[in-house]
Amino acid sequence: MKLYCLGFALHGHGVLLVEKLRPSWQKGLWNGVGGKVEPGEPAFQAMQREFLEETGLVVEDWRPICTLHGPDWEVSVYTAQVDGQEPKQCTDEKVGWWPVNRLPPHVTNLPWLLAMIGDSDLAGRPLDVTYPNSLGMDTR
Repeated sequence: MKLYCLGFALHGHGVLLVEKLRPSWQKGLWNGVGGKVEPGEPAFQAMQREFLEETGLVVEDWRPICTLHGPDWEVSVYTAQVDGQEPKQCTDEKVGWWPVNRLPPHVTNLPWLLAMIGDSDLAGRPLDVTYPNSLGMDTR
């Protein structure tokens, strides 16, 4: 099983996104910040590490939103408020703030993941979402 983390940092009405170069199915599209969970590493800690590595920001209060399940992969999705912090590009992938109502070209599941973050009825109750690779999720 391949384990990943994905985080959406919010500030005002904006969300911090990264323009993906990898994996190939995401190339040129914007997505949240994330990556692989290392063996023995809790997904929550992987989210903190990946966010620091990709944006230079230390964020400790990630809140779980959902877990995406596929045939041989799992993505733990988180959100956090990062008021007053400015990211920097720490890798070869660009990072930037985007208004939630004017997203750049993005991965297909981005709008509904952001909608879940804004749904106060889900607060404190992360969901499990299972779907097949036929929806375009290729985690190679």
